[in-house]
Amino acid sequence: MGATLDHISGGRLDLGIGAGWMQEEYDAYGIPFPRASIRIAQMEEALQVIREIWTNPYPTFEGKYYKIKGAVCDPPPIQKPSPPIWVGGEGKKILRVAAKYADGFNVRWWPPDRYLKRKEEIDSNCQEIGREPETFRRSLMCLLLPGNSDSLVEEEKKRFSAIT
Repeated sequence: MGATLDHISGGRLDLGIGAGWMQEEYDAYGIPFPRASIRIAQMEEALQVIREIWTNPYPTFEGKYYKIKGAVCDPPPIQKPSPPIWVGGEGKKILRVAAKYADGFNVRWWPPDRYLKRKEEIDSNCQEIGREPETFRRSLMCLLLPGNSDSLVEEEKKRFSAIT
């Protein structure tokens, strides 16, 4: 689907992916909600599978959670080697996985001092795998809740308390 979107958009797709954090979303689709370490491991494999499908005409991958053998992506994405992949999340393990398999990392609003501390971690993760930190892009997610009533905005904000 991502490759199709890349074609429809004329090569402008940026894919965003995370390990999942909102159990309501899992429940709505009847998908089990495993502990965070498993969701992160699943995301790590998914990143590898996506890259393999997007860059190899005869992709194969065998991991603990996913396995493909010749899962052809036709047509392949327009962007070469593949569309940019962004990872969103919070923890140290997510940052390591992102540095290894993604093009960039999207963070929720962090105060400047916290961002600078996490920037050091990201840079260190990049250096550990032999990647120049400057090649790893970063972006910031902000929550915007427009409304006519402060009480309605405050009520909606409670739903997103984990990211505010």
